[in-house]
Amino acid sequence: AVFIDNKGEILGTYRKVQLFAAEKESFRPGCEYPIFNTKIGRIGIMICWDTAFPEVARAYALQGADLLVVSTNWEKPYLDDVETRNQDDWDLMTRARAFDNCCYLAAANRIGFDETLGFFGRSKIIGPTGVPIKELNEEVEGIISAEIDYTLSHKLRTAYYTFFKDRRPDTFDIIARRY
Repeated sequence: AVFIDNKGEILGTYRKVQLFAAEKESFRPGCEYPIFNTKIGRIGIMICWDTAFPEVARAYALQGADLLVVSTNWEKPYLDDVETRNQDDWDLMTRARAFDNCCYLAAANRIGFDETLGFFGRSKIIGPTGVPIKELNEEVEGIISAEIDYTLSHKLRTAYYTFFKDRRPDTFDIIARRY
């Protein structure tokens, strides 16, 4: 992903870290979590499958991200008997990444069909308590926007949901091990 500011300047790039399924056969994963300093705050980017990994959002939050921006191609399920499952997963993961890190999250998901897959949209902006501020619930194209107040996320991080202060990284070695 290329990050371009409101003046058209390229601030940098992000390479998807968590590759999904067959992507591993064609692409190399990234290995960094760059923060982009903008006039609207410190922004971290996640691409699609990155959203499924709590560690990605946490890496950004620990660097002081105010806003996580997610771009995805989250598809409809492959199996008829789990019709809403991927949509539920998408909602749960995006809300959890915001809540876990007391961070705002803006997520845009593809909508429509290509030759073999359908995409369900449901783009959203989520607040630092994991509650959606604005969202597109129907399978339609659209644009959403919201005013966000970073003082809320900073207050939550320091005074209420003190996940960062209370965490014990000295006990997390197991997380870095290969499965």
